[in-house]
Amino acid sequence: MGLRWLEAQWSSPEQLLWLRSAKDGLYEYWNRWYRYNASPLNTRPSTPRGELQGYRGRPPAPETTQFDDWVQSRFKILNPGDTELDRYLQLNPAQLQGIHDPLKWWISQRSAFPTVSQLALDILAIPAMSADCERAFSLAKLTLTTQRLSMASRTLEHTQCLKNWLQRGSVSLGGFQFTSTAMEEDSW
Repeated sequence: MGLRWLEAQWSSPEQLLWLRSAKDGLYEYWNRWYRYNASPLNTRPSTPRGELQGYRGRPPAPETTQFDDWVQSRFKILNPGDTELDRYLQLNPAQLQGIHDPLKWWISQRSAFPTVSQLALDILAIPAMSADCERAFSLAKLTLTTQRLSMASRTLEHTQCLKNWLQRGSVSLGGFQFTSTAMEEDSW
């Protein structure tokens, strides 16, 4: 539901101050790291050569019907200076209803919002907690002992992945399915 829902629900000065600060921070971050760094795959194709070659003046305007005029009147008219982030923030909340998987939605919106979707996918990739990372470092410390200091980093990475997969039951070794209880019993 995003910022529009928060703007409608929050009324205290502290909440509105936080919301304004969050919105300003989002714009600042997007402008600094994403707005001008769109990958070439996400940009619109240029006009093919020769399409308007030799044409002087404005191309003819397409004919519109009363239905086209009515449809256009139903949408909020954006200012020419509106950015991609502005367009996203001005989406009607009804357009965002029923979204159950934000990753799939943002991937499907790459053509409409190339840089904002990349920002969203980058943010969604951040783990909520660092416990898994800390656990991985602790397990790596147990693998890389004083007896194995010359182990290559690639070998350590492979060993850690294999240990993790065995503990989770993702792979079996020699037909034996390892579980956390089997590994605990084995450590006695």
